[in-house]
Amino acid sequence: MSRERLPNRRRHDVTEIEHDGFRLAIGFGRFSDGRLGEVFINTHKGGTAIDTILKDSAILLSFALQAGIDATTIRAALSPSGPLAVALNTIEGSAR
Repeated sequence: MSRERLPNRRRHDVTEIEHDGFRLAIGFGRFSDGRLGEVFINTHKGGTAIDTILKDSAILLSFALQAGIDATTIRAALSPSGPLAVALNTIEGSAR
């Protein structure tokens, strides 16, 4: 599988949510056709284990999206109440 690169200049949206007592800032970018292509997640407590885990998970999520795996497929494989699934639900609910 090859990785589809995002355009160098692209829209980047940021939203904030609270999940299980953590404030999360979720940044995301899309391919020019509107498909989700990248996700960044930061907690309000930088440098903590959960912050590192979420940042690394978002990188892996982005690589999967860029390899052509649909966000719906990824979300279905995740724990429904986990932070990545909640982030994907939030992004899906955001206007394109």
